[in-house]
Order: sequence, then structure tokens, then C-alpha cells
Amino acid sequence: APVTVNVDAASCTTAKANVTLGLPTAADNCGVKSVTNDAPSVFPIGNTTVTWTVTDNAGNTATCTQIVTVVDSILPTITCAAPVTVTVDAASCSTAKENVTLGVPTAADNCGVKSVTNDAPSVFPIGNTTVTWTVTDNAGNTATCTQIVTVVDSILPTITCAAPVTVNVDAASCTTAKANVTLGLPTAADNCGVKSVTNDAPSVFPIGNTTVTWTVTDTAGNTATCTQIVTIIGEIIANDDTGVLVNGLTGGISVNNVLINDILNCAEVKTEDVITTFISSTNIGVNLNGTTVLVAPGTPAGSYTLVYQICEILNPTNCDTATVTVTVNSAAIVANDDAGTPVNGLSGGTGFTNVLINDTLNGSPVAADQVILTTISSSNPGITLSGTDVIVAPGTPAGSYTLVYQICEILNPTNCDTATVTVTVNSAA
Repeated sequence: APVTVNVDAASCTTAKANVTLGLPTAADNCGVKSVTNDAPSVFPIGNTTVTWTVTDNAGNTATCTQIVTVVDSILPTITCAAPVTVTVDAASCSTAKENVTLGVPTAADNCGVKSVTNDAPSVFPIGNTTVTWTVTDNAGNTATCTQIVTVVDSILPTITCAAPVTVNVDAASCTTAKANVTLGLPTAADNCGVKSVTNDAPSVFPIGNTTVTWTVTDTAGNTATCTQIVTIIGEIIANDDTGVLVNGLTGGISVNNVLINDILNCAEVKTEDVITTFISSTNIGVNLNGTTVLVAPGTPAGSYTLVYQICEILNPTNCDTATVTVTVNSAAIVANDDAGTPVNGLSGGTGFTNVLINDTLNGSPVAADQVILTTISSSNPGITLSGTDVIVAPGTPAGSYTLVYQICEILNPTNCDTATVTVTVNSAA
């Protein structure tokens, strides 16, 4: 009968010794001398025809054939390369096959390897992918091994913060609640998707600059940050002032420091924290020198206003204005009575020289160029005022007469006083 045997594991053949051919049945009427075969010492894979020959004692022969089939049922061997870890392609959330170096497994077979193939996808997703390698020998026997390909996302996301934010302080608390600050949203992106965008903004922002850090986290846990500045501008309040009375003749200080009642950041303003600017005045003589309101000498009496502005140095657009009310008084004016020397009425003459000699303005002797001198009345037409002198006209009857004059301050024409000059006129001897 035909014989089927497996190939020897160490080679791609089977030794004759490992093939049990069996014996054919031979007979002859005169006796069988021998039975032989032409079996090879080694059988190759496939079918081999073995011819058996029987010889009788007369030398006659007969033959038969036997098929010996050597089959290869021994599996090939394969050992995969080590696991592979690659980074995801930046433009996508996967890695193309051509960017993965798988390596080559170790494959062998006693009858030769026909092919080594794998089922690697054209694109590897993030995570672990099992690649199966298959070795096929020349007999069609196969064996497999697996190799793990891990695609990791180590590409950081990107984030760009919104513009800085400036808001005014809440006046009641001298801080600003987070709810009242519109931070806006940063621009965030990632090749594999953004998981979250968070910030560390406090629940309450103090006056000044606060740095808010925004963090973007992608689906792989990678993070990136950007910062945004939040500026809280403190409230600035310039309060109105009322200056002390100032004598307009001599001038002086009406308000020593206009900042004394002004507020910045919920506290008294410090000179070094603000810029103080003169805005306007209703009188040129009322001006601002630093933080002091001055009344220039020679300023008419009256009620004036001066407007100033304070701006925070740190935030120059944070400003406020206030009004200073300045009252300027006129100097005290006093016209004192005079008594002239007797004058001969026939010839006339000077009854009193310089009626201003004992008059005062602001406590000092009046100068002629400070006042307007006018005659109010005279008890005799012959008694008149010429300049600052009282004149008795020739031919004035003897008697005692009076002349009333008025002095008014030129700076403040309504600031006036009157005095009486007593003049005695004698008759000629």
C-alpha cells in the first residue's frame, strides 16, 4: 500500500530508515530467490515511486510499485520584534504606517519560508494596536506572533490668551468681584482635541495688576499655559474745597493743600501718587502752585472758583476734578477827620494840606495812587478840595466850616470811607 510519512524535522527530507515500506507479497512455483526495491536513502517531499522486484530461482523477475509520500506538516517558527512606541503625527491624531518602524520578525522553517506578512493598518490610532505577523512555509504551513504598537500623544496643545482687561474697582468694597470682570476666552487648539480650558482667576481682584494663568489640557493630559493681566483701577475722588478768607491787597494762601480731602484707592491721596493739574480759575489772580491755592496781591475782593484735576500716575486716564471756592476780602479803609489851620478869608489859602495824611488802608498809611478821593459836601462854596488839599477861596466870610470827603480803594471801588475836615476862616485884620 502507499505510505505517507512526515518530513524529518531537521531537514526537508525523510531518511529511508524513517519510512516503513512494508513488504510486498511475492510468490513463484519454483521458489522466490529475492525481493528488492529501489527506494532512495532519502525521500524528498512529495511522491516517490518505489519499484519492487521479485526474482525466482530461474532468474525470472516481476515488479510492482509503491508510492511513498513525504508531507511537510511541521509549522514554521516566528518571533516578533520588540514593541514599538511612536509619537502621534502633528497634523492628525494618528500615525501613518510609513512613520512606524516595526522591524522584522525572526522567521524560520525546515523547508524554507515562503512569506512573512503582517496586518498592520495604514494608520495607527492613539493607544495600543496589536499587529499580527504571519509566516508561511513552502508547504503552506503558518505560524503567527504579535507585536504591540503604541501611539502616544506628546504634542502640546496651543493656547493664546485674550487681551489684558482693565476695570474700575467696586466702590463699596475697594475690590472687584470676579463676576464683574469679563476675561474673555483664550484661543486653544490641539491635534487630538481639547479636554478643558481653565484659569486661576481669584474670586475677588484687588486694586492693581493680577496675572491670571490659563491652562489648556488635551485628551492625552498634555498642558500648555498663557497669562492675561487684569488691572483694577482704584477709585479716585477729588473733593471740593473751601479756602480761608484772603486779603486781596496783600494776597496769600487760600488752601494749603487741595489733596487733603481727596481719595485714591480708598485712602487719602498721596502727592507722589497723582498728577495735580490746574484746569481753570474765574480770576487770574487765583491760581494753583503745586497743591496750594494762592491769591495774588492786588486781587479784587470777591468769591472765585478754581478747578483742578488729579490723575493717578499708575493709570493716567483715572482722573477726577474738584472746585475750590476762594473768598477774597478788601482791605480795611479808614478816613480820619482833620482839623485845618485858620485861614484869612480875605486872601484865602490852604485850610489843610493832604487830607490823606492820617488815613489808612489795611492798617498802613494810604498812598494817593491807591485811592480815589472825592468831595462829598462843603458847608461853604468857598471851601473846596484841590487834589488832597483843602483850599479856602479869597473873599470867604469868616466862620467855621466843614468839608466832607470820601476815599475809595481803586482795587475795590466800593471799599470806601468818609471823613470831615474842619476849616476855620478868619476875617482880615
